[in-house]
Amino acid sequence: MINRKDGWLMPNVPAVRALNEYIPYHGKVGASIEERMAYLKSGGQRHRSVILPAGDEDDALPPFDIGTATKEELVAFAQTEFVATLSVDTDIRTLRKQVATLAKNAELT
Repeated sequence: MINRKDGWLMPNVPAVRALNEYIPYHGKVGASIEERMAYLKSGGQRHRSVILPAGDEDDALPPFDIGTATKEELVAFAQTEFVATLSVDTDIRTLRKQVATLAKNAELT
């Protein structure tokens, strides 16, 4: 459980769940206070990764949200941005994970 105001983590037990200032926390237990506060600001959204395309500030495209993209958009994005071929027959959750992995690997290089 995470405190809504200060990001303090507490065990998920009935006594803490009864307190209004705590909500369920699905992030990393070892997350920094900044990461926990960002989690709170996001409303606790776990799987709404946003991948920003590379490009100049002036002609940058809007963010690509893998959480709302269709299968076809995910496959096209992977091909365009990472030159990776994904199958449209794959489950959408798996496609989202694959695109997130491609983006993470691209950041490391």
